[in-house]
Amino acid sequence: SQTLANLRTVLGIVFLTDEDAMDREGMAVEEELCNPHQARVNMRYDPGITPRQARQHFIRAKTLICNEQVLQESVQYEGFFNTVPDMDGIIRRTPLFMARSVDYSIFSDAELANLDPADFIFSEDYYYSLSLANLLQALELFNGKKPEVWLKNNLDGVEYLRLDQAIIKLDRKSNILIHFRGPGKTFPYISASDILNKTLDPDKLKNKIIFVGTSSPGLKDLRSTVFDTAMPGVEVHATVVDNILM
Repeated sequence: SQTLANLRTVLGIVFLTDEDAMDREGMAVEEELCNPHQARVNMRYDPGITPRQARQHFIRAKTLICNEQVLQESVQYEGFFNTVPDMDGIIRRTPLFMARSVDYSIFSDAELANLDPADFIFSEDYYYSLSLANLLQALELFNGKKPEVWLKNNLDGVEYLRLDQAIIKLDRKSNILIHFRGPGKTFPYISASDILNKTLDPDKLKNKIIFVGTSSPGLKDLRSTVFDTAMPGVEVHATVVDNILM
């Protein structure tokens, strides 16, 4: 855990949809008692939109797979590595935020509409994607302060994400359209054995955003994209960071 803290690591989490959260017998998987790091995001709404209406557009889940608590407490950021393919199984976009299901039924629409908007300026039940969490951590280290994160919502859903002064267009569900540079291995890959055997030049990692993932087919983290039928999932997240920085 101390190593994770020293390296300013971002840990991955997995959210399960209602369909995913069923075991082979069709019984609901018991939710883990854990609370990963939540997104600190300023929510801006067009006039007449309530927080309940806005959150209906986000991909939502209530069950999640967490890290061990001792590891979770050693980092400042966590992010989900869920990706959502299109109907044909191809990854073309991916959500930058997901919402954890919260029971708003205790409030009527009128009660929500009359609540002070300041109560919702920081939303505590949204979560960053792994790519966005890594980028925010890197920007914080580079600039010496946490970047401002704003989500603009209109009647149709999410409109855009603002990171400090940069505007990133998103679709109504907070998905970013991914502009892949090419097939898998477009970004540099470094074998774990090179690091463990200390044969890697440390300068190759200096001032870099590094994703640790797998490329073996047996580990089943391969994704179909417009360029590659078996791109390692970790490269999808790296591509999203690349797109935002472009």
